[in-house]
Parts: sequence; C-alpha cells; structure tokens
Amino acid sequence: MALPFYSETQNLPENIELLKASNVAYNNAKSNEFKFSYVFLSLSILYPIAYILLKDYETIKHGLFAVSLCLTVLYQLFSNWFKGNTTMGALLKEEFDLNVFGLPRKFMLAELEPVDVGRMADRYKGNEIKDWYSTKISGTILKNTTIAICQRVNCKWDADLRKEFNKLLITFVISLISLS
Repeated sequence: MALPFYSETQNLPENIELLKASNVAYNNAKSNEFKFSYVFLSLSILYPIAYILLKDYETIKHGLFAVSLCLTVLYQLFSNWFKGNTTMGALLKEEFDLNVFGLPRKFMLAELEPVDVGRMADRYKGNEIKDWYSTKISGTILKNTTIAICQRVNCKWDADLRKEFNKLLITFVISLISLS
C-alpha cells in the first residue's frame, strides 16, 4: 500500500518541534486553569460552611469576602494568560498542519518566533512523537480527502479529551460535595 503524501514531512525535526511546543503550551494552559478551578470550586463549598459556622464573627466574614474578591481579580488578570497559552498551542498546531499538508499561509493572528518555539519544545517531557497522523491511510486517496480525514481524527481526539476532562471535573465536584 502506498503511504500518504505527508508521511515523511510530519516527522521532520522542525515539525516535531512544533508539536512538542504545542503540547507544552496546551498543558500549561490546562494545568493552570485546573488549579484555579480547584481553588474556586473548593472555596464555593467552603465559604458557605464557614459563614454558617462563623455566624458571630463578622471580621472573619469580611476577611473571607476580601480574599474572594482578591482571588476573583487575580483570576481575571491571569485569564488572558491562560487563553494566550491555548492560543499559542493552536497557532503551533496550525503551523504544523500547514507545513505537513503543504497548505498556503493566509492570515495568522500572531507570528511564531523560532526562539519561543524552541524554548517551549525543549520543555516537552512526553513520549517520542512520531507519525502524528496515521500512515495507514492509503496514499491513493485524493489529497483534500486525506486532509479532511486527518482533521476529522483531530476533532474526534479533541472531543474525547474534553469528555475525559469533564468527567474528571465532575468527579472532583462530587468529591468536594461529599466531603462537606
């Protein structure tokens, strides 16, 4: 069976570096977002309990309110940073796809700096990346159809990942509720 047209291009060192950097950017964004979510979910359960238990301690209640306000402001200040890492991950993955599939560059929201890509790729700690897109797709299929198949697989993978994250989040919330 003939290999798909992208089988060699996807494993070029510069393309593997883009995938590694993309992975690091996405992981940073999700990790920090999860930490903030953990803190806010915990507080949303603990604060009402504290208010009930501390009904006669107005000073402590005001202190809790101040902490909540500060955390909310901090979250708002850092939310663009989270989105920035997610955006960077998407840009890196888009650059990979453009390179691998030989697609023209039209408009990019931001330019990728090779130094930043290299720095992020160096922080990659996962398994070796090889054959991001399956090489089991027949090389006789039309190029546009092959690209559509690969992108469909990407969407399915992303949807499955989001489902797993949602399950984890729901489990965490149920655990917090059952502990309180």
